[in-house]
Amino acid sequence: MFSVQCLLGFGVGLVILPGPIGAAQEDFLYGLFPSDFEWGVSVTDTYERQSRPGYTEADTESIKELGVNYFAFSLDWSALVKNGSIQEDAVRFYRNMTNKINGRGIRAVVTVFDSSAFEHFDWSMNTSCSNAKEVITKTATQAVTWITLSDPRGIALTRYGEGTTGYYKTIHDMLLLHACLYKHIKDNNGTAGLEIKARNFKAKNMAKSEESLAIERARMFDTGLVVGPILGSGDYPQEVRRRVATIQNFTDTDKLNLNQSADFVAIRYNGTYVVELDTARGNDSGFMLTRDISTMRNMTMFEPEGLRQLLVSFASKYPSTQLYVSDGGVTTETDDVRDPFRVEWLREHANQVLKGIKIDGITTIKGYFVRDLTSPRLGIYQNNNNLRLKKSSAVWYNQVIADNGFERGYCGPGGFPSGRILHEDGIYYDDFPKDFAWSSATSAYQVEGGWNEDGKGPSIWDTHSQIPGRVFNSDNGNVACDSYHKYMEDVKIIADLGTKYYRFSIAWTRLMPDGTDRNINEAGIAYYNQLINALLDKGIQPMITLYHWDLPQYLQNTYGGWLNETVTEHFKNYAKLCFDRFGDRVKFWITFNEPWIVAYLGYGVAAFPPGHYSPGIDVYVAAHNIIKAHAKAYHVFPRKQNGKVGITLNVGWSEPYDMYNPSDLEASDRDINFNLGWFAHPIYVNGDYPEVMKANVAEKSQLQGRQKSRLPEFTQQEKEYINGTFDFLGLNFYTSSVITSDKKTDREGSYDGDKDIKGAGTQDWIGSGSSWLRVTPFGLRKILNWLKKEYNNVPVYVTENGVSDRNGTLRDYHRIHYYRTYINEMLKAVRLDGCNVKGYTAWSLMDNFEWGTGYSERFGLHFVNFSDPTRTRVPKGSAYWYTQAREYGRRRK
Repeated sequence: MFSVQCLLGFGVGLVILPGPIGAAQEDFLYGLFPSDFEWGVSVTDTYERQSRPGYTEADTESIKELGVNYFAFSLDWSALVKNGSIQEDAVRFYRNMTNKINGRGIRAVVTVFDSSAFEHFDWSMNTSCSNAKEVITKTATQAVTWITLSDPRGIALTRYGEGTTGYYKTIHDMLLLHACLYKHIKDNNGTAGLEIKARNFKAKNMAKSEESLAIERARMFDTGLVVGPILGSGDYPQEVRRRVATIQNFTDTDKLNLNQSADFVAIRYNGTYVVELDTARGNDSGFMLTRDISTMRNMTMFEPEGLRQLLVSFASKYPSTQLYVSDGGVTTETDDVRDPFRVEWLREHANQVLKGIKIDGITTIKGYFVRDLTSPRLGIYQNNNNLRLKKSSAVWYNQVIADNGFERGYCGPGGFPSGRILHEDGIYYDDFPKDFAWSSATSAYQVEGGWNEDGKGPSIWDTHSQIPGRVFNSDNGNVACDSYHKYMEDVKIIADLGTKYYRFSIAWTRLMPDGTDRNINEAGIAYYNQLINALLDKGIQPMITLYHWDLPQYLQNTYGGWLNETVTEHFKNYAKLCFDRFGDRVKFWITFNEPWIVAYLGYGVAAFPPGHYSPGIDVYVAAHNIIKAHAKAYHVFPRKQNGKVGITLNVGWSEPYDMYNPSDLEASDRDINFNLGWFAHPIYVNGDYPEVMKANVAEKSQLQGRQKSRLPEFTQQEKEYINGTFDFLGLNFYTSSVITSDKKTDREGSYDGDKDIKGAGTQDWIGSGSSWLRVTPFGLRKILNWLKKEYNNVPVYVTENGVSDRNGTLRDYHRIHYYRTYINEMLKAVRLDGCNVKGYTAWSLMDNFEWGTGYSERFGLHFVNFSDPTRTRVPKGSAYWYTQAREYGRRRK
C-alpha cells in the first residue's frame, strides 16, 4: 500500500514494526454455510445429575443463549432399566426434558445407546430393542431426532479388542439392533440415524502405488464395516467378507431391514492415521496403522485437515447420505473459562467443514455439533451448581452460529474473531479505493477567532474561556488561529496538502447571535460563503459540521441548554438556515460533533461548559435531546440538494483485559455501547438505546429506590422519527483503553457506575502530548470492524484522527509514525475485513485551541506560533508525509 518514495527523508511506508510484505497468504476460508445449515451442541451427562432440580433448566438456558438448532444427549440406561424393568419415573423425566427443549424452539437429538449403555446390564439384541422401543414410544417419537447407536465399532473394540471373533459378532448384533430401532422409529413417522467414530487415513509412503490399496482397505475396516451394510446393499463390503472368515451372515430379511436404514449419519472425526500394507503377519485387515506424532498439540493430535479428507472420501462413497459432523471436542488441562486451545480446535475443524461444502461441493453436509456443553475440562460452559458460565469457546461458537459462518476481521464481542486475523502485524501494502475521500479538519471555536466581530454573539465556550483558570494557562479562543481573517491562507495550505475535502464547523452564533432565527447575521453568512467558494475554486469539497460544542450562550441562559427540548427546535431552525444558504454547494453535512463530550463533560461531570454537574440524570437528558435535535436536522434537509447528512461520534477502542475471558469481552462491548452506542443505536438500529444500556440503568435505578429508570425513554413515534436518520457515520478515533468487568454499587447513580467496567492499565503503549491519548493503531481496525458488525456495514468516514505533542516540533516523526500505522490499520479494515470506510480526516490541519488544555497541546499538520500576531502556518514533516501518502495512493513501488 505505501510508496517507498521519500520526501525530505520521510518514507511513506517506512516499516517501524517488522512484518511480511504483501497480502498474507492464508488457507483459512471465510464465508457462510448454507442458509439451512444446522448447529448443535451435545452433552455427556447422567440421569442422576440431569434430574437434579434446576439442572436441565440451566442447560436449556445455555443452549438457548448459544443459538443452536439441536441439543444432543444420550439416554442413561442405568436409570431406565432396573431388575429388568423399565422405570417409569426415568421415562417421564426424559419426556419432560425433550418437551422443555422443544418448547424453546430447539430440537432434541437423543442417542438411544451410547458406549456406556452396555456397561450396566447384560444385553441381547432382542431385549435391548424391546426395551428401547418402549422408551422411544413413551418419549414421543416424532418430537425427537434419534440416533440409534453411537460408535458401535468403538463399543465392540472396548469389549473384545479389534479383530477378534467377539469384536465382529458385537458389531453384527449392533447392526441388527440398529435396524430394529430404525424400523420402529420410521413406523412411527420419526427420524433416525447413527453416529460413527471415523478415522482418516494417509499413506506412509505416497511414492508407493500400493499404498492407495492400504488406504482403501483401512476405510473398509473402519467406516465400511458399520455403514456398508446400512448405506450399501445390506451386507458387509466384499473385501471384508473375503478377509474375515469368521464374520457372520445376514439373512435376506436382515439385509432388507439394514439396507438404507439411516436418514443421516453423524461422523465424529477420530484423527488421521498413517497406513501401510501388512502382508507379513497375515492379519484380517492386511494393513498397519500408526499415529503421526508430529501433529501433537497439548497432548492432543491436532489434524483438522484430516476431517475434510474424511468427509470427501465418505461423500464420494455414499453421495446421497445426509451428514452431520459431530466434533469430538478436546480436553483441556483445567476447566477454566479461558480455553484458547478449544477455540482454535473448534475454529479449525469447523472451517474444514466449510471447505468441504464450498470447495469440495459436499452438499450433503447438513450440520455441525460441538461436544460438550458442560462436562468438566471438555465443555464449552463451566458448570457450577446449576450456574453455567460461558467459556471463550462458547463465545466463539455463539458468534459463528449468529453469522452462520466465518466473518473476516474482529467480528465478535470485544473484537473476538471467529476466524483467523489476516495480517495482524506489520505494514500491509495495497491501495485505497479510487474515490476514497482524504481530508483534514478544524472547528470554528478552535481556529476562527473574531469571537465578537461583525455581529457574532457569545457561545458557552466564549464565556467559559474568559474566566481565568478555566482553561490551562487561562488561554482562550478570542483570536486562536485567526482563520476569520486568514481563511485564504487556510485554503492555500489545504490545497498544498492535495486533499479534496476539508472539514470545518460553523459557529452557530456567527449566523444567529442568540441562537434563534429572530436575528440573522448576514456578515457571518458572507464569511462562510467566501470560505466555501474559495475551497470550491481549488477543487476542495467542504464537509461542514453544524455543532462543534459552541452552544449559543443565550440558549443556555434562557432554557438550560440541551436539558430543554425547546433547544432542539432552535437547532432545527439553525440547520435549515445553513442548508438553505449553503446547501447549493455543500454536499456533506455533520449535525453534531462528539455529542458524548457535550453530554458527559458538559452536563455530567462539569469539566466543559456549561459546567452542569449531574452525572447520573441530566447527563442522559442532554444526550436524549441532542439525539432528537439530530433527527430534526436530518428531516429538515432538502433532499433535492443531493447531499449527505450524518453525525460524528467519538469512541476509543475498549480492549478486553483478557481476550479469552468472556466477562471482559462483554465489558468491552458494554463500554462501547455506553459510549458510541448511546447515540448510534437510536440512529442506526431501531430508534432506541442499546438493550444493555437500558437494562443496566434500569436495574441500578431500581436498586437505588427510584420508581423509573434514570435513562429517559423515547415514545414509539420518536423512535420511528429517529431511526434511520443517517446517510453515513462519522467516526472520531484517537486511542484505546484496557477494560475489565467490574460490578458497581453506586448509591446515587452515575453514568460511569452504570457501565459496570473499570480500566486496567495501558499495556505500556506509547504516549503523546495528551494524558488520555496512547498510540494504539490496532484499535482503529477493531472499532471499524465493530461498526461494520453492529450497524450493518454503514458507510463510515473517519472524521478525526491524530496525535498531539507539547513542543511543536517541525520534525514530528512521532506524528508520521502515528498516521502511518493508523492509516495502515484502516487499510486492513477496508481491504482485508470488508469495512465500508469512505474517507479519512487528519486532525488537525494546524495547531489550534485545544479546549481545556488551551494551546499547550498541538495536533496540527502545520505549526502555528500563537505568540506571533500573524499566526503564520508552517508545514511540519507530517504535512509533507500526508501529502505524499495521499498523492501516491500508498502503492508499494
